[in-house]
Amino acid sequence: MTMEVWHQGTNRIISRSSYPYQGWLVRVALVAIVCNKPTTHKIGGFGSHSHTNLCTACWITQADKAQVAAFVKDAFKERTNLEQRELGEQYQQLTTPSTGNLFLEDFATRYTQLARLPYFDLVNQVMINPMHNLFLGLVKTHFYNIWVQGKVLRPNHELTTFHEMLANFTLPSSCSKLPNDIGMPSGGSLTVDQWLLLSTVYGPIIIPQLWSTCLPSTESDQILQDCVVQIERLETEKARQAEKKIADQRALEEAKKQGKEAHTLEKACIAMEKELEAAMKNDTKLKAAAVKQAEKKAKKARISAEKKAARYRKKATEAPPSNMNPQSEPLPTFTSTTVPPTEVPPMTDAGDEGEDKLRFGLHPDDPANFLKLSAALCILM
Repeated sequence: MTMEVWHQGTNRIISRSSYPYQGWLVRVALVAIVCNKPTTHKIGGFGSHSHTNLCTACWITQADKAQVAAFVKDAFKERTNLEQRELGEQYQQLTTPSTGNLFLEDFATRYTQLARLPYFDLVNQVMINPMHNLFLGLVKTHFYNIWVQGKVLRPNHELTTFHEMLANFTLPSSCSKLPNDIGMPSGGSLTVDQWLLLSTVYGPIIIPQLWSTCLPSTESDQILQDCVVQIERLETEKARQAEKKIADQRALEEAKKQGKEAHTLEKACIAMEKELEAAMKNDTKLKAAAVKQAEKKAKKARISAEKKAARYRKKATEAPPSNMNPQSEPLPTFTSTTVPPTEVPPMTDAGDEGEDKLRFGLHPDDPANFLKLSAALCILM
């Protein structure tokens, strides 16, 4: 039908036309395909949205999307309409499902009926709708997947403070409201309108206040600096792992060109490297756990020694002088800073409270980045 109304047109009687009885010949064109991401990939002839090449606009990979280059224009080769049509034709000529699956795995493209439309751009006229792309994509990922599931906003800590601020937020009755327990299972799933309100109304006001309230005070700047350093270290390690994954994929591709035996050998080498790295990480964790256990034992011994010293001092002060036997051995006394020689010496330990403070994941740049996202959404909407 789409081909017929484009090539042959259709007669429609328009009442205000100069030829009300004959009508006008109208040609109809399909302007765009706008839907969610899985449907976009199916209709547009792209590979699955979970494919290594996940984008419908360029050839970025899953490993690259967390890199800085993912935010740089033209950093990756763009898909083109001509290329998609050629790959689609090659896919259509395949005769078995197995060869089709292999082709799809290598080129992330399949044939689509939209290629029959000569005017249709298979790349630029297939797009994800704003509802899924912006609100159920960017905003939900930013708030729920990163902040809530990533424990940046922890239950009984920052998330509880967020709920208290949300409960005190007043809006006109014509505006929708957010659940007071957002981010918790009892809060349920937010609608698109609620994600819109969070990102453009509630968030720009509450998020800066939340960070200002929950970040350590100036007296605890060292805790904040330690947290920032820890986050940077984790990001560096994540970037290193992503680069290693890309290098391994390229090595496998090169080995595959040399033959099946070379590919199998390279695959075994990569697996061995992963096992060695996992063993080293496990050994590091065991050593850290042993050190932590030793520190806890030392702290327990220190507290026990201090309590014992306090009991000795109490007995010495409460015993009447007349009952003292001059030949008896005097009771040992300890000051608050001394420890019996049989006990483990006291160690500097932050304790559980200090460890809890070091677990927070608030980053000073988070509010500014969230406000940038909010401003962009206001401009786009």
